[in-house]
Amino acid sequence: MTAKPRLLAFFAALFLLAACAPLVPEGDAPALALNPPDGMPMATAFVKGNEVTFGADTGNGAAVMFFPETVEALGGRMRGSGAVRETNLDVSLSPRGEPLPGPHFVAMHAPASFANCDGLLGWPALRQLIWNIDLPAGKHQFERSLPPGVAGWKRIAIDPRADILTLLMPDVGRVTLDTGAPLAVCLSPGKWKAFKGAHPHIRPTVYWGYSPAAGGYYARECAYLASYSLGPWTMKNVLVGETFVSEKAWGAPVSGYMLGMGALDRRTVWIDGKQGRLYYSRPHGEVPQLLGLNQVGVTFIPKNGHYVAFVAQGSLAEQSGVQSGDVLVTINGKRPDGMLAVDHATTQPGVSVELCLRRNGQLHLVRWTLGEGLSPAPLQAPAAKLKSDDSAAAPGKPILPAADGTASDTAAFAPAPAVAPFRS
Repeated sequence: MTAKPRLLAFFAALFLLAACAPLVPEGDAPALALNPPDGMPMATAFVKGNEVTFGADTGNGAAVMFFPETVEALGGRMRGSGAVRETNLDVSLSPRGEPLPGPHFVAMHAPASFANCDGLLGWPALRQLIWNIDLPAGKHQFERSLPPGVAGWKRIAIDPRADILTLLMPDVGRVTLDTGAPLAVCLSPGKWKAFKGAHPHIRPTVYWGYSPAAGGYYARECAYLASYSLGPWTMKNVLVGETFVSEKAWGAPVSGYMLGMGALDRRTVWIDGKQGRLYYSRPHGEVPQLLGLNQVGVTFIPKNGHYVAFVAQGSLAEQSGVQSGDVLVTINGKRPDGMLAVDHATTQPGVSVELCLRRNGQLHLVRWTLGEGLSPAPLQAPAAKLKSDDSAAAPGKPILPAADGTASDTAAFAPAPAVAPFRS
């Protein structure tokens, strides 16, 4: 089977094979959660007597997904060809537990070092457990039964036939809950375009990551919002943006709405896959202010040995003259040595950088100084715009409007004219 049909089979028909069998025998213990969850929650499983760390990923339709480095380290074999392959390794959720029924898969282009784990436990495995995610308390855990009183909480039905965790949300319809998703809410490309058209006052920024569902490294637009509601689910200080999932890589239509871990920041959630219900508490705890966000609306992701720009439309970077497709040559005179350098130049409060970009054989310089961070934008445009304080701007580095139209020192740009043409 060629790579593309095999990938399609993995994301469609083969999901059904893993979902049909009971994955946790009655005598087996629940999986051991690793706390606190940082990004994707983690869990411990066992392969050949070795402890391995899996990300708990409800957006993955395979019971078990290894990364290739893990299979090689454990002496496993891989069968097939293409982006997704099968492996002979058995996985159990306790040291002497029964192996989870196969087949188990290997994501060939997903580096374990990037995800900080050895693989993923997908929804077909996780749905057999009762799972508590309590981000306000900084923990998650797996149990055999719901604790007393939780059954009386507000609830949302779970589609029992879906291969990934899919909520049947009142007044919205089908909503994916993906614990591997980086944003609070991911919208399909069409819904994201409609959102931007309905809220032209909101200045977008960008996020980036790596996912087999995106076809590798990706960058997408997003916005930092003071509040956002999806059916009965209301969130504050959250990132909402275009989904990272690529229909071509996913092999199936992209979900219109996807909730990620950011949607759970202020709620306690119990997921009972066997009974097909998600229980949730009222929001509680302080509303967290997100840190480390991209302040300029451009990032550079690896592509063919270069770092290539992705620029959000209407962002500060676009207004300064940076274009999608520009190649990053240097940051402060040094060649970029990884995404940490790119992140530092676009997110670190107070940093001043000079970027050299190559476009159509010519070099361009762009300089900026970052502010203290992004402030969440209101969904509704303010009635009146405030005038910026000109005295606060350094010479040659004007303070630019914020997402809500008020003055902001989020990023001060000083784009420079093109220098001499690039010569290889």
